[in-house]
Amino acid sequence: MHGSKLLIMPSWLQGIIFVLRGIGGFVPSMLIYWISLGIAIALSGFVMVDWFIFSVSMIVLAILLDAATYIVIR
Repeated sequence: MHGSKLLIMPSWLQGIIFVLRGIGGFVPSMLIYWISLGIAIALSGFVMVDWFIFSVSMIVLAILLDAATYIVIR
């Protein structure tokens, strides 16, 4: 369940990212998304998680970073 499948993003995940971009407004959510994606890939390389855990952790990272950036800007 790991390896090349990590790079396949489910449609529901794309929807969540789209919602995050809408909530973030002018916050560079795609940059935040790619940073979280890199972090999650790096972490998954160590613990060898499957794609579901990978997706959940990436969503959590994206939400946390998006919220943190929003708070800092405000």
